[in-house]
Amino acid sequence: MGQSLLRKAAAQDSTVAQFVLGEIYRGGIGTKVDYAQAMQWHQKAAAKGFAKSQYFIGSFYKEGQGVAKDDRMAMDWLMKSASQGYAPAQSKIGWYYYDGNFVKRDLAKAFEWFNKSAQQSDPNDDGMAEGMLGAMYQTGQGAPLDHTQAMKWLFKSAEHGNSQSMFELGVIYEKGAGEAVDFGKAVTWYQKAVEAGNADAKKRLGILHARSQSAQQETRSKLPAALELRCFLQVDVDSLRDNVEVKKARDRHDECLRSEWKRLYGSAPFPLDR
Repeated sequence: MGQSLLRKAAAQDSTVAQFVLGEIYRGGIGTKVDYAQAMQWHQKAAAKGFAKSQYFIGSFYKEGQGVAKDDRMAMDWLMKSASQGYAPAQSKIGWYYYDGNFVKRDLAKAFEWFNKSAQQSDPNDDGMAEGMLGAMYQTGQGAPLDHTQAMKWLFKSAEHGNSQSMFELGVIYEKGAGEAVDFGKAVTWYQKAVEAGNADAKKRLGILHARSQSAQQETRSKLPAALELRCFLQVDVDSLRDNVEVKKARDRHDECLRSEWKRLYGSAPFPLDR
């Protein structure tokens, strides 16, 4: 439907058309972003109780987009939307109580609103409320300390693309916070979080890589120098001559070390396997 038809329908008091026009101006779809126009059209739909428009008006007031920033007005409009069951609005109400920036901090109320939102698994919330439930269960803030519930909600949040929950899962597996330490799973979740744009996960991956390199060097130092020299002469020289790629050359070297170790020490545990 073109804008001319939308405007005609909106002028005839079509709530859906008014909402869509609001979204066109909010998102700059086929036109430049214009929050004032977006506010105007969403107000028309919101006045008739349209929950999504009420949510966006609340968001405009919260962020100061197209209107002066006003937390009280934001809270009022978000509450109207949340009371109709719109999950993203419920999630934002939860954040108000969690942060305590405008209302008095109340973790129990924050949990209540996050829970209302999370139970709907609304993709418009990007897994935010689910992730907050997981974090609150994991820390016992505003909720009973319950690792099983924490993992359940963090997994759901991560499935909906929430990078912070992916990061938190990485931390849990790295630190062994309620789960067995599993660096493989930790790296997997950190990598997923990085792909989703999480800067903290990128830092953790860098730290883990540095630790891994250090551990490998320490382990290698326990190998007799004669073994390293023998494998350098037997394998590495040929690899350099043949211009073998680095990973394949390293694999050849380690295979040589393993073979020489077995020849000299039999069934004694190989250091690089520890």
